[in-house]
Amino acid sequence: MRTIYCIGEALIDLIDGVPFVGGAPANVAACVAKLGGRSAFLGKLSSDEYGKYIFSELSSLGVDLSHAPIGNEKTAVAQVRLVDGERHFLFCRDGTADLALCADEIDTNLFGEGDALHFCSVCLVESAAKYAHIAALEAAKNAGVTISYDVNLRPSLWQNEDEMLRTAKDFMKYADILKMSEEEFCAFGYKKVQEIFDFSPNIKLLLLTRGANGAAAYSSDGKCLSCPSLNARPLDTVGAGDCFMGAALTALMAKRDVAEAVKFASCAAAISVSGHGAIPSYPTLQEVKRLMTQLKPEICECPSRLL
Repeated sequence: MRTIYCIGEALIDLIDGVPFVGGAPANVAACVAKLGGRSAFLGKLSSDEYGKYIFSELSSLGVDLSHAPIGNEKTAVAQVRLVDGERHFLFCRDGTADLALCADEIDTNLFGEGDALHFCSVCLVESAAKYAHIAALEAAKNAGVTISYDVNLRPSLWQNEDEMLRTAKDFMKYADILKMSEEEFCAFGYKKVQEIFDFSPNIKLLLLTRGANGAAAYSSDGKCLSCPSLNARPLDTVGAGDCFMGAALTALMAKRDVAEAVKFASCAAAISVSGHGAIPSYPTLQEVKRLMTQLKPEICECPSRLL
């Protein structure tokens, strides 16, 4: 069975003072597991109480944590404020476990044929974790596994926005599948999707989430598919993009075509935004299949690559 490995941060989202397991890579690993896929988390966890809570929650879902080192550093915390269902973050992240992951803690012989490695930009700030990512990505690339990248821009975690955009863009060279929101697309200064494929010819698929406008998938051969938003009144969007990504990866790794993967991911995300928190709101495979049957989401072909 193919494994989707996720490297990066696992942290605590404090929503109205209630702790939820968070961190985009951890969320994706949890989503894949809840959908019946095989996932493993490679980030560093803390030995503190929050770290034990994260370990317990992820392992209870079936996420493989055997390659996630445990450190004495504290767990990162994100205080989340919801305004009309949209999330705003305030991070407490000095000297935390996620940034302490070292390159020599990565098993470079881990990846096998048919596996995938997923990462984000949050741990690409100047830290030990950045170089651990490079070690994992180089090993994965050499092993020929599929690499997916959600840029997941968080300006408050960087010294300045230029450094964030430059670093996030540099790491696109590793990606076979790239995911970003429409806001992130604009933050990079892109005007046309073709510019992304020109900059990183290795990218085969771009997944673009567009909030109330749904999602779109652009392939390197010039095709574009879009799916409308399936939940017009979201309750809580925390982790919704990670749910979309985890579901899309689950479908793609199961050899579903892009159109089916976008439908599947859109339905999973629609369920996610109807509940509170990230992982607790993520659906099971049966729930997604049920919603797909009920809604029969329409996939449309886009005539051009202009947004």
